[in-house]
Amino acid sequence: MSLEIDGIGMRFQLAPTLEAHAAALGLITAGTAELGPPARSGWGGELGLRLSPWPTWSVRPYVYTGLGLLLFPRRPFLPGGDVYEGLVSFGVGADVPLDDRWSVGVKGFAAHLSNGQGLGPHNPAYDGYGAGLELKYAVLRGEPSKSPWADAPPHGAGGSARAGYAPGFSIDAEAGRVGDAALLAARLRGAERISDAVIAVLDTEIGTLAEEPVAEIGLAVVGHLGWASLGVHGGYRRYVGIDTALATAQLEAHATQELSFVAMAHHERARGFEDLWRAAIGGRLFPLPSVVLEVGVGFDRLGQANTFQNDHADPYFAAEWAMPFSSKEWQLSLFLDRQISTVDTVGLRFAYGMGEHLRDAARRDGWRRLR
Repeated sequence: MSLEIDGIGMRFQLAPTLEAHAAALGLITAGTAELGPPARSGWGGELGLRLSPWPTWSVRPYVYTGLGLLLFPRRPFLPGGDVYEGLVSFGVGADVPLDDRWSVGVKGFAAHLSNGQGLGPHNPAYDGYGAGLELKYAVLRGEPSKSPWADAPPHGAGGSARAGYAPGFSIDAEAGRVGDAALLAARLRGAERISDAVIAVLDTEIGTLAEEPVAEIGLAVVGHLGWASLGVHGGYRRYVGIDTALATAQLEAHATQELSFVAMAHHERARGFEDLWRAAIGGRLFPLPSVVLEVGVGFDRLGQANTFQNDHADPYFAAEWAMPFSSKEWQLSLFLDRQISTVDTVGLRFAYGMGEHLRDAARRDGWRRLR
């Protein structure tokens, strides 16, 4: 079965490298799915974000993600489904300006449609990959936006790590879920400078998962090298009487002042269980001093024997916003994330001595470890 998705909409520039979009969508199907014939057409809308790391280039590469809703009033998109579908899409592309207002682009993307029966036992879904063309016209044209980091010195000037030896810390209060199990936890992280380019990060967490106590503690050594940050973390977790050793290695390449690319590998070993591996690759965006956005693809449970018989790849994402009354010494922020381990959380974070902006907590004064 194949799909054609057409859209028309508007883009709004939030920062020099970040745009939001809203679009009306129409969908047409061709062929037959394994579950039976699909609906022939549907319609709906989508909201999304697009990141262009180098907006002044002649050919402007970008990555984007979107979240939409499609309606199928005549019959379900797939047999056994409902009259509505959630649409999640991720993609990469590039566009080329033709003149002051017109530009044309190409993209490749992955799309997931789920039928709205996620709370029930039957949840037919569709996953596909595709390519597309874009034509854009600038209705309103103003002066190019100035990067919020234009006047900031690049990380690495005069030493890449924390400026002094006084420690900094952050405290999280978070709630979430793992499948049907509820999670309530508190997390404490402390960072201490070791040298001009190296810090140590203590990471502890305690809470309840499915009404059972869970605790984790770990220590990381992180090198902030200016062009990149490299960290190695070792830890221990105890849950329902099971002791688990943890190890993580992560590389964050600082492509621009606003954008980093992140790659992570994670290993867990518990007595009586198969070793577990996780991996991830994605992007980390700092469009504003008060905002962090992360999106990528995570690969979970790679150590299991049935890895290649099941789909272990899922998108991960995270967002954090520092409230406007924060100061240079401390920040109070709201965050949400879907982790590589498929844990969904929301929470409140207080940080002291972790830098003036959220970017500092990732590239200089602390460390943002994918989980």
